[in-house]
Amino acid sequence: MPTWPTTPATIEPRIFLEQWFVFETEPARGERHLLGMKQDAGYARISSPIKNFDRSTMRGVTSTGRCYQLVGPPGWTSDMSYLLLSWCEKHRVTQMTNVTAEYAPATASS
Repeated sequence: MPTWPTTPATIEPRIFLEQWFVFETEPARGERHLLGMKQDAGYARISSPIKNFDRSTMRGVTSTGRCYQLVGPPGWTSDMSYLLLSWCEKHRVTQMTNVTAEYAPATASS
């Protein structure tokens, strides 16, 4: 399965991700990235590092200035697995932590 470069944020300023996941790279880097299925295209996508995230709107802004809108609950697909493995190899990421629970929608307490 191929991977390809992303469209610049100036051309595609907002992306909707479903079946999403959030991970943090090893402590030396300490970057957090969004991973999910691009809603209008049906393929997996990894963001640049998250700079700001609003749980009330489920929107994150990355280092490129792109806005990612998370849609629906977290999830996982085989396409996401393939992309993540390829991305880690390309960027020499040797360790990551699943931090998805920290980004899950805030729920009203009873």
